[in-house]
Amino acid sequence: MTRCGGFSVAEEVRKLVYLHGVLCETLRLFRPVPLEHKASIKADILPSSHKIGPDTEVMFSLYAMKRMEDIWGPDCLQFKPERWISSYFVWVRRWHSSKRR
Repeated sequence: MTRCGGFSVAEEVRKLVYLHGVLCETLRLFRPVPLEHKASIKADILPSSHKIGPDTEVMFSLYAMKRMEDIWGPDCLQFKPERWISSYFVWVRRWHSSKRR
């Protein structure tokens, strides 16, 4: 593990909660791959209630989905790293940090 000034770099990076939020929000709004496709192995029903048969390919736009108000709320077009940070997330990070000491 790389050390810098007596601190583990990996340990220090794990504490950067806001940086994690910025990275997640950047990837939410600016996906490296705008479209995704999946293929079914057997007949299934999608969350939208559409029935699909076996060997059916479904393509969906991650670009559009990551901007849907129904999923992300009325501020879906705003860059808000805070949406990825919760008190639970901060608590888990602190707990993991205390266990490694």
